[in-house]
Amino acid sequence: MRNAYNFIKIPLILLLGMYLMSAPAQAQEQLPERPEAVPQEAVYSKYGTWIVVTDTMQREWYANGQLSSEVPLKDGVFHGSFSHYDKDGTKLSDYYYSNGKLERIYNYVIRIANAQRPLSIPKESY
Repeated sequence: MRNAYNFIKIPLILLLGMYLMSAPAQAQEQLPERPEAVPQEAVYSKYGTWIVVTDTMQREWYANGQLSSEVPLKDGVFHGSFSHYDKDGTKLSDYYYSNGKLERIYNYVIRIANAQRPLSIPKESY
């Protein structure tokens, strides 16, 4: 049963890697217009999102200005409830981190033919 949830672990690892490795766009590239909802201190990433990282929080916005994700930070690592949203603002998932370690996945929404169903995954699965 443990391998049954690898379909969630691998995309999660890739998503987090993209967040951590996002870099500002090259200076010679034309940046898209900053949406009104995105703070001025946000940096445009090569993945087409705007990112702000402070000592206590990391937030990311889609190019349309909709919040993509937010996660509290403690000593530079994820610590607290990580929320991820769809481009239309629908909350897709929540993860709970404790000192950088994934402790729980909850409210994971699987979209199948426009239907949404939350999925709670037991801790033993990841």
